[in-house]
Amino acid sequence: MSKSGQVGSRLVGHNDHIESMGLIPLKKDVSGFSNGHGVANGGLKPEKKEKITGILILAVAAAVLGSSAQFGFNIGVINNPEGVIKNYYSEAYFRTYNETMAVSQLDFMWSLAVAIFPVGAFIGSYVSGKLADKLGRKNTLLLNNVVAIIAGLLMAISRYTPSYIAFAAMITLGRLIIGVNCGASSIMAPMYLNEISPVKLRGAIGTLCQTGLCTALVISMAVSLPLVLGNAAGWNILLGLTIIPAIFQLVTLPFCPDSPRFLLINRKNEKAAARALRSFRGVDDVADDFNEIREENEKLTSEPAVPLLQMFTKRSLRPRMIIACAMQFAQQLSGINVINFFSTKIYIQAGMPEDMSPYATLGTGCIQLIASIISVPLMERLGRRPMMLMGLAFMFYSAGSLTISLILEPLGWHFIYYVSILSCMVFVVGFSLGPGPIPWTIVGELFSQGPKGTAMAFSGFLNWFLCFVIGFTFTPLLSAAKEYTFLVYMVCLAFAWVFVLFQVPETKNKSINEIVKYFEEKEEKIRDRKERESVKKLKTDEREAFV
Repeated sequence: MSKSGQVGSRLVGHNDHIESMGLIPLKKDVSGFSNGHGVANGGLKPEKKEKITGILILAVAAAVLGSSAQFGFNIGVINNPEGVIKNYYSEAYFRTYNETMAVSQLDFMWSLAVAIFPVGAFIGSYVSGKLADKLGRKNTLLLNNVVAIIAGLLMAISRYTPSYIAFAAMITLGRLIIGVNCGASSIMAPMYLNEISPVKLRGAIGTLCQTGLCTALVISMAVSLPLVLGNAAGWNILLGLTIIPAIFQLVTLPFCPDSPRFLLINRKNEKAAARALRSFRGVDDVADDFNEIREENEKLTSEPAVPLLQMFTKRSLRPRMIIACAMQFAQQLSGINVINFFSTKIYIQAGMPEDMSPYATLGTGCIQLIASIISVPLMERLGRRPMMLMGLAFMFYSAGSLTISLILEPLGWHFIYYVSILSCMVFVVGFSLGPGPIPWTIVGELFSQGPKGTAMAFSGFLNWFLCFVIGFTFTPLLSAAKEYTFLVYMVCLAFAWVFVLFQVPETKNKSINEIVKYFEEKEEKIRDRKERESVKKLKTDEREAFV
């Protein structure tokens, strides 16, 4: 039998098996004939319209508000109350040792409390992929909420401890543990949403992770204002609010099925996978989705879970892994966390009055939220690649205008800080359009089930490592480069734009199998070109030798 015949027979066999499970109702052709699989008129099916079901909405809400929001809240919550928390460090130290805490020691302890967050995120992002393959996507998300609750309680009750050592340890440990939670959330929420979403809605739903992050970021900026909880009386309650997203997800996610891909491929539970597909799609005929997963399962037998080293050494995986890593570099080295962590300092350096800077930071966060909402429909209309290119371009030019405003401020240009505010707003708009959501979405789209867990775990680890590097290097970089600091990020943005233009394919409305096939064909073309060049060189050498 020919290869095409074998494939056809196998797919028909799969449909027979799926039909026997009741996944495909037998449909008759309106013209009076049927092929027994619901395909009529010469094998053409009407295009299936994607349906948004209540269970899908609930699952998306649970993942976005319970995980992505957790991520965003803890990025922004520590910025505004820095002064009051540092004052409490000093007070606790004086109560314990009856002497004043040295400024250098205070700065070190505060830096430790801030920097320990991405360290925890390293751990959470790397461990989460392995747990997801063992426990499932849903159970890993649920377990992760317990971690968040422990962290929130530690930070909330820290001020009531009589000892400075106990207080400092609880704050630092709480930040470490919530970092673990956020690192896992940054991996698990996109992975779960990617695997439960219909192909044509996958990009838009994946973008909601960034929307949830931005929403929580704005909320954290608002509640951490001195008039709300960012004061001496409320800072511990502010840090303890991190338990709210965790409780929300614990209440909502148990009503949602696990990933159909995980149930079928990892657990080998066809009936559970079928039930999950029906719940998420809202239709009885889920044959197309089921067949796609089964075909991927066949590939998995020849491409099992892949160790990290092989992700870079295996020819079929290396190009995709390079893209996954490059997208994380593009996101973090763009300088976005400089805006998130240090925007208040940037506005003050640009000449803004200090009492106005927290509100300008809040306004920047609101603009980022609006942009992230707008990016949801644009993602499916324009595609991943154009959105990424557009976002990087916005960030490049706004970083340039921010640099100009920082250069002109010492020269006596009054109100130049308005240009700084506008530049930061355009910067975060560009980030929300592309470099914010797309790196997380595209990693899940580039890999089949076998290497996906390793790819997403390492991507998350790399993302948080770069976040740690940016957070630690910005202050000394600012001291050294001063108003020219953002030129460094402009260079990174330019390299990222060129890389995306020439190396990143469009994944809009593409199944995982179609994307894998694209890279296989690309690799084959490269091999053919090298062979032609080798033959051409050999013939040239023969002619030269003959002469």
